[in-house]
Amino acid sequence: MAAKKPADSSTKTNKQKPKMSPMFLILIIGGAVVLGLGAIGVSWWLSQGSQPADAEVSFVPSGQQFTPDMGSKDAPVTVVEYADFQCPVCGTFAHVFEPQLTKLYVAQGKVRFQFHNYAFLGPESLWAATASMCAADQGYFWDYHNKLYNSQRGENRGAFSRDNLKKFARELKLDGSKFDQCLDSHKYDKEISDQNHAAEQRSVKATPTLFINDYKLEGLPRTFSELAKLIDDRLH
Repeated sequence: MAAKKPADSSTKTNKQKPKMSPMFLILIIGGAVVLGLGAIGVSWWLSQGSQPADAEVSFVPSGQQFTPDMGSKDAPVTVVEYADFQCPVCGTFAHVFEPQLTKLYVAQGKVRFQFHNYAFLGPESLWAATASMCAADQGYFWDYHNKLYNSQRGENRGAFSRDNLKKFARELKLDGSKFDQCLDSHKYDKEISDQNHAAEQRSVKATPTLFINDYKLEGLPRTFSELAKLIDDRLH
C-alpha cells in the first residue's frame, strides 16, 4: 500500500510578521543543530545495513514453506512480517524500522524475525519474490532483500523486470548462471502462490502486516517506540 502525501496545510496571510526575540532565535538555532546531528546519526545507522555481524541468520523450513529467518530460535518473541517488495511502505519498514529491530532485539536474542512474501501488487511483485528465493538458495536472501528495496521505482514500471533481477544478482556477486536458471525455471512460482494463500488465510489484507507473537499490526508503526513497546510487553 502506498503512503499518501499529506495535504498542504500552509495558508497565506497579509499580516505583518512579528519580530523574533534574541532568545527565540537562539532556541531555533539550537533546535536546528540537534536535528542536523540526528539526521547525520540516522544516515550513519542506515549505512551500516539492516543485519549486524553478530546476528544469527538462517533460511529454514516453516511447515511446507521456506521462510527467511533471522535470530535465535529460542527467542521469546517472534516478529513475522508479510510484505511485497514493490510496496513503498514496506521499503520504509526495511530502511527505518528493521535496522533498529535487528540491532536492539534480534542480535540480543530477544526476537526472532521472519519475512513472508505477500506478492499482490502485480507481476513484478511475483518476479521479485521469486528472485529473492533464488537468492536465498545461495545464502543471499537478506542482501537481495535490501537490494530490492533500494531499487524500488514505482509499481510495475520495470524496476523489477527479469533482466534487472538478474543484474541485481550479479551486482551482489551471486552465481549468475545458477540464479538465472532458478528464475527462468519458475522454480518457486507455486511456493509464492502458496505464501500468498497462507497470508490470506491469516487475514492479511495489506502490506506491511506484522505479527508480534499473536498480536496483529496492520501497516507501519507510527514510531519505532510503538513497535518496541509491543515487543517489550511480550518479553515480560
